[in-house]
Amino acid sequence: MHTEPIPTKRRGRFRFRLRTMLIAMTLLAMLSGWYGRHAYRKSIERPVVERIVARGGRVGHDYQREDRRAEPPGPALARSVFGDDFFATVVSVWFAGYGYTDEDVQAITRLPNLRELNLQGELITDASVDSLLKIEKLESLGLGETSITPSAFGRLQQLPNLKRLRMTLERSDKEYVATLKHFKSLQFLQLVGSDATDAEFESLAELRELRELRVLNCVHVSDQGIAALQSLPKLELLNIFGTEVEGDCLQSLATMPSLKHLSLLNCPVDDEELAALGAAVSLEELMLRNTQIADKGIQSLAALTNLRVLNVEDTDLTDEVIETLLGFKELVRLDIGKTEITDKGLMQLVALQQLEYLDVSLGEGISVVGARTFQKAAPHCELRCIEWYPDGTAAAINVLTGEPEMD
Repeated sequence: MHTEPIPTKRRGRFRFRLRTMLIAMTLLAMLSGWYGRHAYRKSIERPVVERIVARGGRVGHDYQREDRRAEPPGPALARSVFGDDFFATVVSVWFAGYGYTDEDVQAITRLPNLRELNLQGELITDASVDSLLKIEKLESLGLGETSITPSAFGRLQQLPNLKRLRMTLERSDKEYVATLKHFKSLQFLQLVGSDATDAEFESLAELRELRELRVLNCVHVSDQGIAALQSLPKLELLNIFGTEVEGDCLQSLATMPSLKHLSLLNCPVDDEELAALGAAVSLEELMLRNTQIADKGIQSLAALTNLRVLNVEDTDLTDEVIETLLGFKELVRLDIGKTEITDKGLMQLVALQQLEYLDVSLGEGISVVGARTFQKAAPHCELRCIEWYPDGTAAAINVLTGEPEMD
């Protein structure tokens, strides 16, 4: 009897083809789902982004949070087809200009991953607060000259992740600052142009999580209001500019163990008042530009051995202070522009082997030749030379040629 052989190979080939087809279908389904998720998100994001940009605003994506020049994520080929933003998500929005309305704020609630938002414009009213409260992932908020009232503004304390707040206040706004004490989770606060007084500022001492505070052009804030911040246990950075602070608060600030960065720009602080900071041994950065200090004031800070950045531009320092500066062994950045330090003092600074940046002003004290000699002796240090002209303008000077730098 003749028996036909069993076609085992064909059955194996069939099983192989079926398995391959199932794998391909699975991969195709995964790819379709992956594409669908991104496409759906972009279908929501892109109309909102177009609306913002058309009004002069800007947006930032997740991959740009650390470096705005970073390369977009995802395969280059896919991005060339679907767009550079296809695999990214919008996390930041800046409204530039004053034509924005409550409707624009409502539109951005369709950006579910928004972390940072900057608003400005008098057409933005209390109605926008309800919209803002829908952006639950919001961490950073900037408000500039809106028509949101203090009572409505206070509701923003309900934002569960809000950590950073910047406010530019050009009208009577004491009530806004008084409300801030309820924003218990704030870690960063910047106030610009507020007419708040010491009474309102003293209430900021209730912000126990605050790490950074910038007080700019708040003309009614004095030493009393700043001294009240002494009780903030986590404050690391304090920037004071354009206030009535004269220096009496420094004794209180010197007792803050967490304070690392202190800026007293354009404050009438003198040597006697500055001496109180000699006890602030945790300081790593001290900005004293355009104060009334001289050599004695800096000499009283000799114990601040952790200093890494020091700005004494536009003060009365002379070569007598160089010995003290040489004691700041951790110093990496120093600005001695518009002081009375001479070429002789400049050359002594060569001993600061860890110094990376040095700013000086050319003139009667420091010459181009002196700057050039320093640069040759300290190639590790980037030297920036500024020449000031009688009309108040200035130019960066090339040390090698003695001519203004080309932009």
